Amino acid sequence: MKTIIAFILLIFLCSPAIAGWDGHRTSGHPSSSWGDHGHHRGGSSFDQGLLGGLLGGAIGGLFAPAPEPVPEAPRHLAPWSQEWYDSCDSTYKSFDAQTGYYNGYDGQRHFCVL
Repeated sequence: MKTIIAFILLIFLCSPAIAGWDGHRTSGHPSSSWGDHGHHRGGSSFDQGLLGGLLGGAIGGLFAPAPEPVPEAPRHLAPWSQEWYDSCDSTYKSFDAQTGYYNGYDGQRHFCVL
């Protein structure tokens, strides 16, 4: 929905370039109310390129695939909470509740992080 609203707003804002307005009003000459002083109508190449790029980006955004959801980071238990004590005690047989460490398979002591 946001893309459609942006597309409509883009068309509205760029409509002077589409109509060929060159940004100069005349001094009231009846044959030229939009500043057509013998110049070509339709704006400059830069204007047309900018408009094409913006319209192309807006239309391309309509057909772009939705972004993949970002997986949530693993939730760690707060150390020294009751849930942390219970989880560490049930996960590691060598868990020492006094220090918060357990003996790893590498022979080293590790602080319990769950």
